[in-house]
Amino acid sequence: MIAAVLGHRGATHSAFAVLALVSLLLHAGYRQEYVFALAIGYLSHLGADMLTPRGLRLAWPLRGTWGVPVCRTGSGAESFIVGVLVCALSWWLATHGVGRSLTLPWIWRR
Repeated sequence: MIAAVLGHRGATHSAFAVLALVSLLLHAGYRQEYVFALAIGYLSHLGADMLTPRGLRLAWPLRGTWGVPVCRTGSGAESFIVGVLVCALSWWLATHGVGRSLTLPWIWRR
């Protein structure tokens, strides 16, 4: 429904949308750990979309697109890249842990 109004890879696929969502959720009182986890998922989705030839309008509402077109959606290259990134993130989380060490106090403090 949102994509029908704003277009796919439009406003909802921008840095503005991520910052707005994080700000709204923190202001609404959601725990910063949950908001941070959601932001990581949101940003990883945007990062994955930037790997396609279409790229993103990361600086929406400006018209330019940003991207590093290394694979097409559904291709074998996409599966390989996603697998490598998932393994790297899993290793990083296993060796560095999750929790307070991942919070950014200068952003989350009220």
